[in-house]
Parts: sequence; C-alpha cells; structure tokens
Amino acid sequence: MIVRIARDPGSLGETALFYDRFGWHTEQEYRTFVEVYGFDIMPWPGYPTLADYRELSMTLWLAGKARESESVAEEIRKRVHAVQTGGSRREWAPF
Repeated sequence: MIVRIARDPGSLGETALFYDRFGWHTEQEYRTFVEVYGFDIMPWPGYPTLADYRELSMTLWLAGKARESESVAEEIRKRVHAVQTGGSRREWAPF
C-alpha cells in the first residue's frame, strides 16, 4: 500500500488569502499556521493566480445569493469593484 501525503494548495491558498488580502487572520495567526503546517504558500510563484481564482470563485458563489438581501447585493458590488480596479479586499465581509 502506498500512502501519499501532499500539501493541498487550495487549503493553503485560502488561509494565506484570508491573511494576505482580507486581513481576516493576524500576522501572528498566519505565522503560527505556517510553522505548524511547515510550508508557506505565499512565496510560491503560483500563489497570486490561486488567490485571484479563489477571490473570483468566492464572489461568484455570493452572486448566486444576490437576491437574498440588499446587504448581499452591496457586498457583491463592493467585491466586483475591488477586482475590477485592483482595490483593497480588506473591507470584504465573510459569508
């Protein structure tokens, strides 16, 4: 039997994204995560693309809920504007 243990770039990327772009984790929380996990994905050349993809997928998922409330619709508008203009993601609300 062969057992393969590998790092999951999606999970690592999400945690890095929540720290790096959204500010949902503190630097100390992220550094502790990296130390315990043993790998920091942010220096990887593919990280920016992975982070961009994750932002887009989060926004598209939320867009499917646009009719739930005006606050959801406003969050979608805020996210689309940030993606289009390269603006800050620090004001994105978690959903």
